[in-house]
Amino acid sequence: MACAYASQNSLGFLVTAMTQEHHDYEQHLRRLLRCTSLQGIQWINLNHANIEWITLQDGKGMEAGE
Repeated sequence: MACAYASQNSLGFLVTAMTQEHHDYEQHLRRLLRCTSLQGIQWINLNHANIEWITLQDGKGMEAGE
């Protein structure tokens, strides 16, 4: 389950509750981000007692390694 919101400052906000490995989902979000005008996504994953805060950026105009 996911809940998403996009703000006027070009950041998306996403909350999920995944308990399994979410690398594939992260790659999907990165591909989705490239197809939008968003500058990034703030992603919170609620995994039982672990709360993960992940920031995905579009990478446009960023140097390699940043």
